[in-house]
Amino acid sequence: MPTVTVHNDTSSTLNVAFSITTPLAFHNDVQPDQRVHFPLATFVHGFEARIDSGHNRFSSDESWKKIGEIGTACAAGAASVALGTGWLFGAFGGRGSPIALAAGATWNAANAC
Repeated sequence: MPTVTVHNDTSSTLNVAFSITTPLAFHNDVQPDQRVHFPLATFVHGFEARIDSGHNRFSSDESWKKIGEIGTACAAGAASVALGTGWLFGAFGGRGSPIALAAGATWNAANAC
């Protein structure tokens, strides 16, 4: 994993984060002229720096909450696709029919997200 170093070259205390939809790696209360290190995976991350007001810090709880919301939305979307596909092809009548099996495969593929 590469390490990214962020140097606070401002006169303000900062909260800094690298994110993918939600902050995954962050440091709060980075003082002027302080350096912080982030070991990051080798894919694209967003970067955000906030002047610390005491009320705008990054937190693991907020990150996990957003991850849960995204997961719930993904599952709901997958369920609606699977049910809609099953209804469209009349798969709800016969569990062993090829159409029902295809709808089940669609459900499994959609839930992989």
